[in-house]
Amino acid sequence: MILLSPLVLPPVVTGYLLLSALGRNSVIGALGQEWFGVDLSFNLVGAVIAAMVVGFPLYVAGVQIAIERVPHELEEMAAIAGASPWQVFRKVTLPVAGSGIGAGCLLAFARAMGEFGATVVLAGNLQGEQSTLALAIYDAMDDPGSDQQVINLTLFSILASFLVLVLYERLIHQKARSY
Repeated sequence: MILLSPLVLPPVVTGYLLLSALGRNSVIGALGQEWFGVDLSFNLVGAVIAAMVVGFPLYVAGVQIAIERVPHELEEMAAIAGASPWQVFRKVTLPVAGSGIGAGCLLAFARAMGEFGATVVLAGNLQGEQSTLALAIYDAMDDPGSDQQVINLTLFSILASFLVLVLYERLIHQKARSY
């Protein structure tokens, strides 16, 4: 249930929790700096972490559904044929659930691409330092002379979203045909 919480929490709350856990004054943030020499907040690393955390629930839900839909008879036959549990998972469950897992990955990517709230809290929004698509559009809207940039980024966002949804639908329908 904790893995799904970023799906229902306001993104700014998720960002605040991430900042509390990973910020420079936190234990994890200090260890990241000490062990790896990497700040986990207010940079590109923070933007990636925020996007991953916010998109992750869609990936988890997709994987869970895909694995639950694998016919148990296939797994039982492989086990009866002498396959170990790991072999059953690797050679039966994963290939059968593969398109559903891919679909979950696409949804998580699409959600991460549009993430704003958690990213702006954990990574900040320093122009020229780090940016996501949502932050770039937000910054461009704030600049009176960049109407064309806003339009271009918006069109790119719409196109990318459309392509992700087309791929998602193909994977879902491929999954349905595989049974």
